[in-house]
Amino acid sequence: KNFYTINDSKALANAMLAKLPDGKREIELTHVQVFLSELWDRAKKKTPANESPVLKPELVEETDNLEGVLNSFLKKQLQQLDEKYAKDYALEVLESMISERHTKLQLSEQAIANDLQRKDKQVELSLLLQDLEQNRLLRSQKSGEQTQYEISHDLLALAVGQNLTEEMQMRQKAEEVYKVYEERQGYLSQNEIDHIRP
Repeated sequence: KNFYTINDSKALANAMLAKLPDGKREIELTHVQVFLSELWDRAKKKTPANESPVLKPELVEETDNLEGVLNSFLKKQLQQLDEKYAKDYALEVLESMISERHTKLQLSEQAIANDLQRKDKQVELSLLLQDLEQNRLLRSQKSGEQTQYEISHDLLALAVGQNLTEEMQMRQKAEEVYKVYEERQGYLSQNEIDHIRP
């Protein structure tokens, strides 16, 4: 039995590649995998239960771009992980791994654990990191004896930043304000007081 069929594979490949950036005349395999995952979901939605999904060029939409596909992919993966772990815990881990400007950071498991402890979040971190890596949200690499983790792509890190909960955004703002307060010497100006007041 075929689990799926493909209509005009060459046209499908060309339609996908036209939507993926190739500034260095290279396409990242992760991008292709994520795009195919999105097209698979679209094909399944349009397929009756007793039939195999059909992958075809028409599934690629005019408005598709890598940022949008990554954002959709992120939301679906987080929804699945929320069912396995507590709500938003996977997002909390990913939030630990981005900078204030929503670029990706490289962190060890211990550094992520310390951040979660600071946030008062308890989770089976080793298992969650494995799941995040298996779901292509993270990648790991050995640095000496230690394993470092990072979000798999800069645009995915940006998508994480854009999907933070209100609580996470408020916590980031509070940390930013406290940093201003800590670095200040002498009296605070009226502007600084107004900034800190909320």
